[in-house]
Amino acid sequence: MKATRLVTWLLPFFCLALIVGAQTGFDNANSDLKIAVKRAYLNLPEPIIPSIPALRALSLGHPPLVADLLWIQTIQYFGSGNPYGDYPSLGRLLDVITQLDPRFEEPYEFGLVVLPFMHQTDSAILLGERAQTTIPADERGYIDFYHASNYLLNVKDYKLAAKYYKQSSEEPNHPGAAAQLAGVALDHVNQTSSDRDIAINYWQTVEKNAQTDDERERASNWAVEMQLVKSLEEVAQTFKQDTGRYPNTLQELVDKRYIKAIPDSPVQRVFTLDSQTGKVSFDELQNPN
Repeated sequence: MKATRLVTWLLPFFCLALIVGAQTGFDNANSDLKIAVKRAYLNLPEPIIPSIPALRALSLGHPPLVADLLWIQTIQYFGSGNPYGDYPSLGRLLDVITQLDPRFEEPYEFGLVVLPFMHQTDSAILLGERAQTTIPADERGYIDFYHASNYLLNVKDYKLAAKYYKQSSEEPNHPGAAAQLAGVALDHVNQTSSDRDIAINYWQTVEKNAQTDDERERASNWAVEMQLVKSLEEVAQTFKQDTGRYPNTLQELVDKRYIKAIPDSPVQRVFTLDSQTGKVSFDELQNPN
């Protein structure tokens, strides 16, 4: 009986020891995996963005304060990331910030300028339209101007572009080119001008009305950029007329002596030819390395 009682007492301790030992062995065996998972979690390339209701609840009645914190996170996300990336969370971040603080001007202006280059024009248009109902006209600054430019250059809706350029020209401290660009947009409503001609006209108008040397130089460089893009596409079209197809690459135009060399981009972009359409893209930034 004593032996039986001893076994009865020792058995649970023995089982517990086995469990603890097995758990310890499992933990040791998977420690590297846990560390890797933890590091991956702490270094997520994209931020975690809670829902609007959750953020409003967390704000304790002060949504603009949470918007300020998210704005700081947005600047860190964009400023410390890959300069050649597309930042897929950028549009969502700016959307949330402007919903929490609808009169916070900087996120609107930033998004309207940057998002189209990140292939997020729809998000930029959403911000611009929201600003129309949340920010008074005399406080919108360049918001209407950038909004109009997206409609002109990216959406190709010339009537809306003209509308917002006109609004911008009537606001205090408006860009000097706003009134003339309203006319440029209206000129294209019933015309079939190419996208490249519209872009060239746009940047040349901005250059003529620039208020600072930096603005003038930037506009001049972009005007030259669009002229180069148009020229390359025209040469690609000539190549197709001669051969029955578009060139596979811009380098083929050099090799076949249609052009002497691939031109340098004045705005540090990489020219890339689509062999199916003959269109030249310039979304990618040049890598300085």
